[in-house]
Amino acid sequence: MLRLATLYFEPAPKSWRNWTVRIDSVTIQVEGNWEIEDGRKLRLLISAEITLASRPDIIEDNIVIIPEKPRKEAEKAIEIAANMVAVSEMCKRSISSPSPCIALVPENTEERTWLDATKGVELHGELFNSILYSLEDIVMKNKFADRLDGFSLMAEALSQDHPTGKLHEYMRLFERAFGLSGMKLVKPLYKFLSGSTAAYTESEIEDWIIKLRHPATHADKKDFVLEADVRPEINRIAQAAYSVLFNKKDWRKASSQKRKVFAPKGVVMKNKKSLAIQQHTTPTIQFQMMDPFAAFPYDLSVDMGPLPANCWLRVIQKPPTLE
Repeated sequence: MLRLATLYFEPAPKSWRNWTVRIDSVTIQVEGNWEIEDGRKLRLLISAEITLASRPDIIEDNIVIIPEKPRKEAEKAIEIAANMVAVSEMCKRSISSPSPCIALVPENTEERTWLDATKGVELHGELFNSILYSLEDIVMKNKFADRLDGFSLMAEALSQDHPTGKLHEYMRLFERAFGLSGMKLVKPLYKFLSGSTAAYTESEIEDWIIKLRHPATHADKKDFVLEADVRPEINRIAQAAYSVLFNKKDWRKASSQKRKVFAPKGVVMKNKKSLAIQQHTTPTIQFQMMDPFAAFPYDLSVDMGPLPANCWLRVIQKPPTLE
């Protein structure tokens, strides 16, 4: 299986134009390189190749399923490779997906015949939504002297470009607001957010703190999370942070009591796609088009052209849906 990605580095490194590296069971190779934005950035098109233990599963209607575990291994290797370049050159990095971003590589004629007999692979992008609006009136008409530290942490989060960086700051804001951390924070935060149009659940909040925050902060355990794990949740976490910052009554106390200062004009629902927007309001809706696996944003600036002759991909195309 071949997982494709585009890597961006700024400022552009002087080297790293053509390289191959083996990371566990994944081979990463540069397929193309470009200097862009008057040479300020380097863009690399890379492939991550991993051998599948068996043929992919087939579901109803003769559709091929891209196996999740090896795909995630390839995506993790892509992040590691991008990090290696960024650290070695002391530069920023970002990861995107070209279209298409996946292909299967049959090893013999029999496997290609088997693939050709299928309908293909369903690939459709995902849209992650967020809502923007001005809170100038609320900030100017209310007193926030007791939580200026919270404003500092929120500004730190908004200044981050990377989902994991945003997560760290939002979690610090929650911890500061309640004076609690870890599992002790879950129930008070859930109680505060309960009843919201956004329909937060206790298990969702526990996932933020235990499955995301802990492995995003601590690397002494076996597993840790990276950008692709955090990105799907970050918009929901951000809107919860706004509610806590503006509407928590007792700042820096474990209390879940609320005050009525801020009512959002719209919220992202639990499926990360649906929006609930207040009637007669006109907030700005932001869309980020993600690849079919919701791992990396789509890179619409890269024209992949035809895949190499040894690759196989037959796409059953479905457009992304906005609910």
